This record gives sequence, structure tokens and C-alpha cells, in this order.
Amino acid sequence: MITYFLLWIFLAVAVGVYASNKGLSFGSAFVVSCIFSPLVALIVVALSKPKMEVIEQRSILSGEHKQCPFCAELIKPQARVCRYCRRDIPQAQCTTSLPASSQEEYPSQFMDLIRWFAVTVFAFLVFVMIMGLYMMHDAMVKASAAGQFSQGNAQQPP
Repeated sequence: MITYFLLWIFLAVAVGVYASNKGLSFGSAFVVSCIFSPLVALIVVALSKPKMEVIEQRSILSGEHKQCPFCAELIKPQARVCRYCRRDIPQAQCTTSLPASSQEEYPSQFMDLIRWFAVTVFAFLVFVMIMGLYMMHDAMVKASAAGQFSQGNAQQPP
């Protein structure tokens, strides 16, 4: 029983990581995986289009790419000529940070992450409570079948 539970959680985390790599929300994919099924969530994530803006922002923040100051396309940090607009890149003008509008979005994205984390923890706790109730009910049924529970001192009507 616990093995299935741990496998379910592991697959839900894997679907969440896959969604995060596509620029989608880890938390929402994880919650959908926990509630419905990792297979259902995997199908939904696989059919979803990747959010290129989020992927590009992560690439810039990690230092894997920088933006061309002329055409705003992503290029490698070592590039001296933009492969898209073919202009020389002055090393002093290379933008390695996000535009101001994108930087303002990150606090709200951080709050979204915290919100999804809270929802995920809540869903996990509800799931654990349901599993605990199921296991307790199962134990009571087995004990009652074994005769360990009696009717107590219930008086029979005369």
C-alpha cells in the first residue's frame, strides 16, 4: 500500500518537473497528478504548448544566453556577432538581465510558486488523512471480523 503511494507521489513529481521544463507550473501539474492520475496529468502536459517566454527568461537568468541589444533574440554569451541580425555585439552593451517588465513579474511568480506549494501541501495532507481513515476503517473491519469488538453492555429490550 505504501509502495503504491510513494510511486504515485514520485510519478506526480516527475510530471511536475516535466511541466516545469516546458515553462508550465510545477505545482499545478503536481496537484493534478495527485488528484487525478499521473498519466492524466502527463497527457495534459504533453499536449500543452511550451511557454517560450518563461523558458527564455530562465535561460537568461541562468547565464546560458543573453539578449542581443539590437534584435532582442537570445544568443550565447560568448557571441561577438548576432546570428539573427548579423550585427556586431559590443561587449559592454550586451544585456545579461531581463527587461524591466520581466523583472517585475518575478515577485508575482514567486508568490504563485508559494501559493501552489501551499495548495500542494494541503492536497498532500488531505490525501494522507483519507489514507489514514481508510487504513483505520480497514483495521476496524478486520478486528470486527475477528470478534474483537463486542456490542458492549447494550441491554436487550424485555
